[in-house]
Amino acid sequence: FSISLHAPGTGPASWNCGGDEDALIILTEFATGQFYVVQKDFVGVDGTIDVEKYDEHTISGKFSGTLGYWTQDQNPEKDPPSTTVSIQNGHFKHVGVRQ
Repeated sequence: FSISLHAPGTGPASWNCGGDEDALIILTEFATGQFYVVQKDFVGVDGTIDVEKYDEHTISGKFSGTLGYWTQDQNPEKDPPSTTVSIQNGHFKHVGVRQ
């Protein structure tokens, strides 16, 4: 599996993925090809991204949430997910010069 985070700002801050535009967490499960997502206006999911350190060499912080998977016939903005996955106390760190 793979986890991707998107935080819409720069610098230390916190984002609510269920309410803040462009804040999202995606878990890709390669074995099944399913994507579990939390983002603004999606029903039945929630999550947070907390960037604690943000400088020219390091970005680090925590994330947590309940991410959902919707089948092709479901609308994530109207229907609850068919399956969810919970991530608690996730940590991320990127070290190196950013372009």
